[in-house]
Parts: sequence; structure tokens; C-alpha cells
Amino acid sequence: MSADANNDVWAVGTLAFGATVIDHFNGTSWSVVSSPSPGSGEDVLTGVTAPAPNNVWAVGFYAKDVNTDRPTKTLIEHWDGCSWKVVSSPNIGPHSVHQSNHLGVSHGLSQRRLGLRACLTIIEAAYNIKNYLYDVLVLHWDGINWKIVPSPSPPTVIPG
Repeated sequence: MSADANNDVWAVGTLAFGATVIDHFNGTSWSVVSSPSPGSGEDVLTGVTAPAPNNVWAVGFYAKDVNTDRPTKTLIEHWDGCSWKVVSSPNIGPHSVHQSNHLGVSHGLSQRRLGLRACLTIIEAAYNIKNYLYDVLVLHWDGINWKIVPSPSPPTVIPG
């Protein structure tokens, strides 16, 4: 969940059949807001940040093919005050059917402090499920495009 005011709160997730879901609270009640689900397989939103009423970002991942949950690709959606749209975003790999890209934690940063029109950094992981290894994936929005930012990525083994 994220809010830029007590009457502008956003929550994101996924429905049981694998489609994205975005809810908005206007200070009085919650409503479902139409959102894209770009994959034919699983579409999942895991994080949201709302720096302004007309600048909200949701992140997650999607599986391109029907009835699949891997490999997944990054998913970034943007609310411009009128509608949600998918924004092109880079991926690491997948280099095999076992590797996936997930975005999960989003942080809005001050426009004044950075001197940019808009700045947002996404941090999460690209992982290889076969080996249970995660690599850090950091993306940065420069106001025009999402780009991968080089970052340390010590191998992290996830218990399987």
C-alpha cells in the first residue's frame, strides 16, 4: 500500500486466476481500478508507490505464456491520474526456463533533492529457481526510461 494523502491510498496485488488488481481509497470507500495484465500466464503486482495523485507506480512480474508461472519478466505500471498503463522495463535474462525477474520494493525519491522531473528506484531480484540463487536487480526511472543500475549482487541461496 502507498498513499500521498489520507484520501488517495493505493493497494495492489493479484487475483486468484492470475490477473493484476489495483484498489484505490478516496477517503470514504475502496474501489477497484482497471489495470492491465500483460501476460497470458500469471500477472502479479507486489509493490506500489504514490508520490503524487497523478504519478503512481506499481511493480511486479508476469509470465508471458498461458498456463505458465516461469520464466517471468518485470512488470511496471504507471497511473497518470486517468488510467494505468504498462511501462517498458528491462530484465536480466531469462537465460533459461528456471530464471525469472521479480520486482517488489519501490521507493519514490524527492524530485527537488535529485533535480529530475521524476525519479524512482525499484529494488528486487532476478532469480534462478533451479539453483535457488537470487541476484539483486535495481532499476532507475530517469523521467523517460527505466534502466538497470549496476549494483553489488552477492549470491544469496534461498532454502528450497
